[in-house]
Amino acid sequence: MNILADYIGHSDLYYSLYLLFEKRLKANLFRPIGLEWSRKGFHNPPPVDPAERNGEVEQIDDVYHIPMRMEMEGGYYTQKAITFNKFLEMDFDLVVTTFYGHEKTFDDILRRYKPNAAFIRQIGNIHEKPLGFCKNILLAQLTPMPPNVNCIIYHPEHYEGYSYAPPINHRTIKNFANNLPSYPGDLDTWNKCELMDKIYIRERMGIDDLFDLHSLRCISFCGHIIRQTHSALFILEQILVSNPDITRVVELGTACGGLALFFGLHMFGRRDGRVLTLDIAPSMSDEWYRLANLLNIESRKRNIWDESTVNEVSEFIKSGRALIFIDGGNKPKELTLYAPHAKKNDLIMTHDYAAEIHPNQLTKETLSLLEPFRQEEFDELKTWILSMRRK
Repeated sequence: MNILADYIGHSDLYYSLYLLFEKRLKANLFRPIGLEWSRKGFHNPPPVDPAERNGEVEQIDDVYHIPMRMEMEGGYYTQKAITFNKFLEMDFDLVVTTFYGHEKTFDDILRRYKPNAAFIRQIGNIHEKPLGFCKNILLAQLTPMPPNVNCIIYHPEHYEGYSYAPPINHRTIKNFANNLPSYPGDLDTWNKCELMDKIYIRERMGIDDLFDLHSLRCISFCGHIIRQTHSALFILEQILVSNPDITRVVELGTACGGLALFFGLHMFGRRDGRVLTLDIAPSMSDEWYRLANLLNIESRKRNIWDESTVNEVSEFIKSGRALIFIDGGNKPKELTLYAPHAKKNDLIMTHDYAAEIHPNQLTKETLSLLEPFRQEEFDELKTWILSMRRK
């Protein structure tokens, strides 16, 4: 049995799939490699860090055998990676995606090239649900699934060398990580825990810088979750105030809508200031839409990789200086798609810099269009934002 699973740089997740499909079910597990996958809409996997390898990569029958390790001395296994052309040559029984951004991508690829392969979405994040392109769900937590999907709940295995302290009943807080708010219902829990021992986070977790502390958690803006750090908002505020000629803001990836409201307040007082926010699966509340209407924020449900959406954005930013903020599911692809449509001096910023987008993932053509814009400030305050300006 041949199985293809995506790989987005989450080594623990991929290793758990290796334990399930290769060790337990005795199947052959493969993952994508190469730029052709990215051109098909795939989230380009980051380069394998040499520090994670346990030797040199071998190429056998056009399959890249990448020896890996889960820690310095243990968890040895081999990832088998294939190009898109090799994928076309092979027969596959099953294709697994672990990332919501790949649901439509894999659905399109399977319909066209591998119609006989079964398609499964693995979900491990709480509150995450399928987008409708995949009806078979491998669920690693207990979030209720829609009634029209086939769902199996399973317990993912992980590297056996990991050790966990046995639970002991006590009144000492050991870890705030499980209380980081990512959804509104978690905010009350975080606030209660934070009040119990504010000093703990800085001293026990080794965090002395206030911006480091903020980077650990999602924050809210006007009561709505925002996926940026306080330090990012600090610099964005400076940039928008000092560049009053910016009258168009496009956000690619709305999520819960907090950042769109931030941009909307800045554009509200400007002559002809407008905000357009796009997402294939928006998750804003009714209260958000009421605020957005007051601020004249336009929210549209779109696949930001579609050519029609790119043209829509291009038309939107024709007049006035623009800021395009990229935070979708395939940031290298999105930057490559939208950079040519930006005008001279327009700003293009990308979230999750160094985590989901790396300079070596961008083409020379794309890099030739752009120049850094106040990047040293974004880096110094650890904002995870790549800031560029159209030449």
